[in-house]
Amino acid sequence: MNKMSIEILTAVGSVAVFIILIVAAKLIIPAFEGYGFAAALLIFVVIMSIAGLKLAEIQDK
Repeated sequence: MNKMSIEILTAVGSVAVFIILIVAAKLIIPAFEGYGFAAALLIFVVIMSIAGLKLAEIQDK
């Protein structure tokens, strides 16, 4: 796979992961949705930061 297709898959996967985290936050702790949403956003930012760093290491061909 070349870098461009990996970037596209990462972008689509990031949207799916974010939706899953929001749904999980709403279902697991409905009384404290605000904290769940904040935690979901924090987890999402960490995952996407790691993915971005890994993508930066891949050489363009």
